[in-house]
Amino acid sequence: MNSLAEADAKNMDMRPPRPAIEKLKRLDEVCRTLRQRKYRDSFLGAKGLNAIAAWLRPYSNGTLPNAKIRTELVSILKLLQLDTGHEADREHLEASELGKIIMFYFKNPSESMPLRSECRDLIQAWSAPIFADKDEDERKRRQRERAHRQRQAAEKAERERREKQEREEAERRKKLQPRDAGFRARASVPQPSKMDFVINPGKANDPFDAPKVSGGSSAPKNKQSPIGGRLGKMLQQKKRGARDRMGGVSVEGRGIQL
Repeated sequence: MNSLAEADAKNMDMRPPRPAIEKLKRLDEVCRTLRQRKYRDSFLGAKGLNAIAAWLRPYSNGTLPNAKIRTELVSILKLLQLDTGHEADREHLEASELGKIIMFYFKNPSESMPLRSECRDLIQAWSAPIFADKDEDERKRRQRERAHRQRQAAEKAERERREKQEREEAERRKKLQPRDAGFRARASVPQPSKMDFVINPGKANDPFDAPKVSGGSSAPKNKQSPIGGRLGKMLQQKKRGARDRMGGVSVEGRGIQL
C-alpha cells in the first residue's frame, strides 16, 4: 500500500501531472483483505493505519484522492473499530496522524455529506474515551476539593461552637448570685501538683549522702539523752546499773545471791 501511494504521489508531482491510478487499481483487493477480521491485529501491528493515512492524504498540489478511495477506506476504518481506550489502538492512531486527515474531510465543505457524516462518527468514537478519561479525572478532582472544603467548614463550625460555649459559660459564672446553683463565695481548691522534680539539689543537700563515722554508724556512739537535767542523769545511771548487774554473772555461779 505504501509503494502504491508513493507511485501516485510521484505521478501527481510531474509536470504536467499524470493520472494517479495505481491505488485505484488495487483498491478492491485491499478492501477485500481488510474486511476480514482475522487480519485486523496483524494489520495494525504492521503500521497499517499509516498506509491508510498515505492513501487518504491530499497530494502536494492540493488534489484529493479519488472519491471511491476516500469512501471505501473510511468504511474500512469503521469496520476496524479502533478503541482509543486501549493503549495499543491509541498509539497506532496517534502515530499515523489519521485523526487529522479524518477531521480535514469532516470540515471540508466540498466533501459529500455521507462521507462527512461517517467522518464525524469516527471522530466521536475515537475521542469519546479520551474525553471520558479527562472527565473522570476532573470529576475526581472536584470531589476531593469538595470533601476538603466540607472538612474545613466542619472544623471551623466545631471550633466556633466550642468558643461560643466557653464564652457563655464565663458570662454565666460572672452573673451568678449567692443563691444560684454553682455559685462559689471562695476561691476554688487548687489541684495537687505533680511531684516530678527535674532539678537535682546536689549531694550537699542529700540526707542519704551524710558522712558516716567509723563502725558503719552515721551518728556518734556517745549520744546524749534527749532528757536533760537531774532526771536524765538518773535514767542513765539506772541503765548502767542494770548492765553492770547482768555483766557480773558468771557461768560458774559466782556473785549470785541465793
